[in-house]
Amino acid sequence: MLGRLTVDLGSDVETIRQVVERLSADQRHGLRPLPGPLPSVPAIASAFEGLELDSRDRELLLGVAVALDDSLAPLLDLDGRSPLEITSGPIGEHLLVHAGHVRFVDPRLSVWIRATSSAATATRVHERLSAILRRRGDHVGADWHHARGSLERDPATAPQLIRIARRLIGAGLPERAFLLAREAAAHAVEGHRDEAVLVAGSSAVAAGYAAEGAAWLARLFPGGTASCRRRGLGGLFVAHALMTGTVPDVDPRALRPLGDVDDWGQWTRAAALAALMCAERQDRRGMRVWLDEVRQGAARIGVERDLGDQVVALSWLIAGERDVDGPRGSRSVSGAILDALRAAMGGDLDRGCACWREMIPRFSRSTIRSSPSTSAPRWCRRTVSWSRCFCSRGAVISVRRGTGCSRPRSSFPSRCPSQGWGWCSPAASISSSSANSAPYPARSPTRCHRACGSTFSSIEGSGSTSPARSMTRWRASASGPISEE
Repeated sequence: MLGRLTVDLGSDVETIRQVVERLSADQRHGLRPLPGPLPSVPAIASAFEGLELDSRDRELLLGVAVALDDSLAPLLDLDGRSPLEITSGPIGEHLLVHAGHVRFVDPRLSVWIRATSSAATATRVHERLSAILRRRGDHVGADWHHARGSLERDPATAPQLIRIARRLIGAGLPERAFLLAREAAAHAVEGHRDEAVLVAGSSAVAAGYAAEGAAWLARLFPGGTASCRRRGLGGLFVAHALMTGTVPDVDPRALRPLGDVDDWGQWTRAAALAALMCAERQDRRGMRVWLDEVRQGAARIGVERDLGDQVVALSWLIAGERDVDGPRGSRSVSGAILDALRAAMGGDLDRGCACWREMIPRFSRSTIRSSPSTSAPRWCRRTVSWSRCFCSRGAVISVRRGTGCSRPRSSFPSRCPSQGWGWCSPAASISSSSANSAPYPARSPTRCHRACGSTFSSIEGSGSTSPARSMTRWRASASGPISEE
């Protein structure tokens, strides 16, 4: 949250302090998204107190503030001036224009211009940008601006926004997807409303906003359609676990589907997530209950080996069982992680690291998105896969650093520091890895976010810090926590 505010407010300490004071507790803890736009506080008002704009300059600056990206070309069509005319004019000192992109010199101007512009001006800018982007073939941006500029409900925009949000989730952009799905829900009517609520809640959970996601998904129970309820169940389980530290204590028989294969597939994936999170929290009773559902569901949809057996084995491994039978050499996420952890816990650390390295090229985006047997719902498969890969890598490294290669095989830790595998975003993995994981005490969201440090901020050769940020505060085995290095 502080990192986002630092970027959005130009690192101005006083402005950040004033904005944080106006945020809710959930927003400060990262459990809900920051308001958009951010509140205009006295520090921002004083920074631009003497700035006077004519209507043309105001509309251009407002266009920069509300655009979905920093492309310059649509804004040139909006304004009608050339880049040289804009940069040499009165507002040139407030804009950085380079290589077809534009942004504010001081990001706080984005907050100020939206706070001081009338609703009529904002509506006009959105509608003009919508028309410009549609002519350019950018239907995502066009539909977004049209929905944002509508003063009345426009149900026709909801289906397209939902479809775009789903594509953005699949592309690994859950925060952008949440913006579109939330807007779709505001315009949707009966027939599309539940779908919009489902996508908004799922994308919020995937972005790490557990409280926001839970609030959206809870709207599906009990009045939503059966299909949407089933598809939202896994995300609701995850959000509840991250907020409370426990997996919801519900009777699976009351939720078990009676419908077709797709219903059973969604149910089985939700049960797999619940089983893995119970295992992380050493709740063996709950884990057994949910593993029974996984076995039954996997048998119904014909993925006993690719999903059922792997989830069972991985759950027991996380719960602390050393000798776990299960499939080997699988090409799925869970199966590859099993191979890596088995090798490491059996003493063959080099093989464990080799298994981890083999995961990276194996799980390309297309492979993960097309896999029918992953335990993660479709909306978070890619990020779950990367998070799990990095978790397994961290577990192998932790065993090596925490024990030393000269230590006898029989004394390797039997419980893996692998909290958060059922989760799908870095921000939420931080909370999941610290929340109520026996035998260590539960930690509040505030402490979870303070814990976000540099433990794995530069995992060797990864080239990506996003999954690495989910790897903090490892919880080790019986000997206690492994020190962060």
